[in-house]
Amino acid sequence: MQLSGQELGGLSITEPAASIRLLIPSPGDAELVIPEWKSNEFLRPDGSRPIIRTMTPRRLDGETLTLEIVLHDEGAVSAWAASAAVGDGAAISGTGRGYTIDPNAAGFVLAGDESAMPAISQLLEWLPATR
Repeated sequence: MQLSGQELGGLSITEPAASIRLLIPSPGDAELVIPEWKSNEFLRPDGSRPIIRTMTPRRLDGETLTLEIVLHDEGAVSAWAASAAVGDGAAISGTGRGYTIDPNAAGFVLAGDESAMPAISQLLEWLPATR
């Protein structure tokens, strides 16, 4: 899935496997409701918690952010991604830190489940070509 807009112009990924936070509308909401930071959590005006997921983007190219989202039978992000259309609201917060690659490492081992594929893919692109 690609998210785009001039608002993403200031976003940067400076380390592989850096994370972003994706805020999506709650089921039944006509539009995205931006929460407020209260006490130690984000809350919507009615006191409910918003849907926020931490994800590793696959790629950031200028004002276009590419996310790999697995569509399955359950899950808020999966349901949102399956029905999202151009112009539907979402918000991005980030980026969180990624990994610092040790240029002197003798080798690298990468492992993870399917949810780790964007991070593993980024790491493969950033690792030295030979070791």
